[in-house]
Amino acid sequence: MNLSPTYLASEEGSILGLVLIFFLISTIIGISFLGLASNEAKLTEQRVNRIKAFYSAEGGLRKAVWRVNHGSPASVAFSNSTVSVEYDSSTLTISSSGCYKDKVNNLSLILDFPFNHIVSHKDSISEGFISPVTCLAGREPKQFSETIFEPDMDFYKAIADTLYPPGDMMFQNDTLYGINYVQGNVTAKNLTVFGSLIVDGSISFIFNFDFNPSKIYSQQVPDTSDYYPAYYPAIIATSISVVFFEWVNIEGPVYASGDIDLSGTSLSGPIVTNSSVNLEILVIISDYGSNKFYNTPPGFKEIKSRGKWSYSN
Repeated sequence: MNLSPTYLASEEGSILGLVLIFFLISTIIGISFLGLASNEAKLTEQRVNRIKAFYSAEGGLRKAVWRVNHGSPASVAFSNSTVSVEYDSSTLTISSSGCYKDKVNNLSLILDFPFNHIVSHKDSISEGFISPVTCLAGREPKQFSETIFEPDMDFYKAIADTLYPPGDMMFQNDTLYGINYVQGNVTAKNLTVFGSLIVDGSISFIFNFDFNPSKIYSQQVPDTSDYYPAYYPAIIATSISVVFFEWVNIEGPVYASGDIDLSGTSLSGPIVTNSSVNLEILVIISDYGSNKFYNTPPGFKEIKSRGKWSYSN
């Protein structure tokens, strides 16, 4: 009896089955790897899109901070195809939403600049008899541990409406308009300024026997009839002092690199100094419940992004 052909046929069938199983397994593995590769590509694309959305949000936030630093908070909010930026002046929060394809990333920054507070000082503040400070929540006086910043005096000298010759000046019963730049110290009696008083040296408001108060109203906003918010500061000086019994009204931002000593004075703020603030008798500081005063004036050197970033995906 010859069984060889039957045995060979059975063996060939077994090998063919094993080959088919091998190819089936290889195909399944290959499809699985292709699926994994496809999913990885999609995940990589999503990560890249999310990163690009983050960069868009970050770029929008930095642009908004630049605008705040350069004195144009009204133009902080903007939007385009990749980013939308909003500014809440009541909470001093900039929110930036960046998008790329189907991904969105959000960033926010709570600002804390010197001109965000009704009084900002580096050294100390002392409050005397009957010297109330009234302001919105979050605008309270604050001490900064580092030098705050300084104005670019050349900027104001270049745009001054009136540039006085070098030397000290005495203003008595005078009315000034626009940006007035004095290259020396100033003594004032019954002085009215519709604009800004920029001084290389100190300013002293002294007693006037006719009891007419000195008044300084900040520069008009260009192309409007409004004095608020102040586009330029009311006063810039190395130091500011008000001698007792001389009443002074100041509506607009005040900056001094040195001490600010006040008595018998009504101010809207903000008051900013790299030194100390001394509030003697009858100093009234009030923002009248309005955020319109709290703008960093132009002509100040760029300030740091004081504040904390928060991130949400």
